[in-house]
Order: sequence, then structure tokens, then C-alpha cells
Amino acid sequence: MTLRQNGALMSELMAKVDNEDPMLGPMTNELIALAYEKPRMSVEKNRERYVVDFQNKAFSGCMKEFR
Repeated sequence: MTLRQNGALMSELMAKVDNEDPMLGPMTNELIALAYEKPRMSVEKNRERYVVDFQNKAFSGCMKEFR
């Protein structure tokens, strides 16, 4: 989400993930896609909030999968 909020291209992030770790690629690409469903904020405070909220939501989702 930090990279998304800073203007990184979704396609470049997905390609990098696929090249670096094919085992985690599908899961990571899903997280990238979810991050890009959220708008890019122009105010720094809002960007920081989006990043923290996204991290918490992703972590919570992972924890639910392992219960």
C-alpha cells in the first residue's frame, strides 16, 4: 500500500513479485490488487492512515486463515 500511495505502477509491482518469489506471487499479487482498489490520497496524513489500515486488514485476514 505504501508503494501504491507513492504512485508505483501496479504492473511493475506484480512483475517484480513474480520474478522474486514464484511461490508467494499469487498471494502477494492479490494483496497488490486489493491495495490498488483503494484511491490514492493526496494528503500525507490520509496516505499514512490508508497504509496502516491496509496492513491491519491484511494481517487480520492472514490470521483468520491460520485459525
